[in-house]
Amino acid sequence: MTIRVMIVDDHQVVREGLSSFLRAVADLELVAVAPSGQEALRVGVQSRPDVVLMDIVMPDQDGIVTAEQLLDHLPDVKIIMLSSFGEEHRIQAAFESGAVGYLLKDATIQEMEAAIRAAMQGQKPVSPQVTQTLLEARDKPAFNLKDRELEVLRLLAEGKTNRSIAYELSLSVSTIKFHVSNILVELNAESRTEAVAIALQHDLIDMG
Repeated sequence: MTIRVMIVDDHQVVREGLSSFLRAVADLELVAVAPSGQEALRVGVQSRPDVVLMDIVMPDQDGIVTAEQLLDHLPDVKIIMLSSFGEEHRIQAAFESGAVGYLLKDATIQEMEAAIRAAMQGQKPVSPQVTQTLLEARDKPAFNLKDRELEVLRLLAEGKTNRSIAYELSLSVSTIKFHVSNILVELNAESRTEAVAIALQHDLIDMG
């Protein structure tokens, strides 16, 4: 069975490289190429591919939005996101959009081909680095701190007292004590020092 593939990427070199690869594989047919998300929607509906290799970062409309829109028209299409970035939030957003796979752009031609075939078989192909990122995210404790609490926590990490924090945030000392209490409960910490240590360990605050 021939697998019909569409390429969506705003970089011409990437489009040409992927096109050459697809033309070299007998049962993979390149049916459409799009340089943007908006163009992908137009040519995708016309060409009706089985698999789409979708760039996740594009200037006019990113791959996340494009994937959602394309799936509205072609609910059976298999979308594999391609990205130079392997951050957790991008990966999660990709799968939430309906994509079935996520490959980093340094993937080999063999990995690309295997991913296309895996997607057609109902699997979720991902790069090894992406798998590692998802495993680390799953093992990371889920803390539910509000923005104000994170702000207070950052100032605690700078060694500031409740009174200093209250002055800086234009809040009362009692309100700061309330936030600190909530922080200790949420982080299961027995002291301000332990709370700061936990926050730094899990990158909850940015110390610049």
